[in-house]
Amino acid sequence: PAEKMRIDSSGNLLVGTSTIGGDGISILPRYSGSSTTSQIRFNRAATSTEGTALLFMDNSVIKGSINYTNSATSFNTTSDARMKENVRDASAGNIDAIRVRSFDWKVDGSHQPYGMVAQELVDVAPEAVTQGKNEDDMWQIDYSKLVPMMIKEIQDLKAEVAALKGA
Repeated sequence: PAEKMRIDSSGNLLVGTSTIGGDGISILPRYSGSSTTSQIRFNRAATSTEGTALLFMDNSVIKGSINYTNSATSFNTTSDARMKENVRDASAGNIDAIRVRSFDWKVDGSHQPYGMVAQELVDVAPEAVTQGKNEDDMWQIDYSKLVPMMIKEIQDLKAEVAALKGA
């Protein structure tokens, strides 16, 4: 019989809390600050040192999560050995084919000194690119998917330097 969810007079959805900033989830369709962007806030007012803010599941199997501690947030994807087969060393990376760009965002003119264009990256690292389902959808990049390629490239470079040094 206790209240579990509320929509306040501003249209904010509050789950597990009765106020924005309380211990729970707040979905704010219109932020009353200097911007008008929507927000989803997970707030933990409890004193525990760690927890899970969000689980991504497929048929009751955890595929990823967003976890937190008192000082950090981690964005996790499944990488369990039990879900893999044909595990072997990766071939050399193709990091030289990645075009690192500098650009200005059209929406607000802000400058980004380093970044990539999804349509240019898709041929080099398709696993890092999510293409739009139709021509109006924006393409996206998951930069974290490039980290294994960079690590492999660094390992190869270290081995080459060691060979040149005669180590």
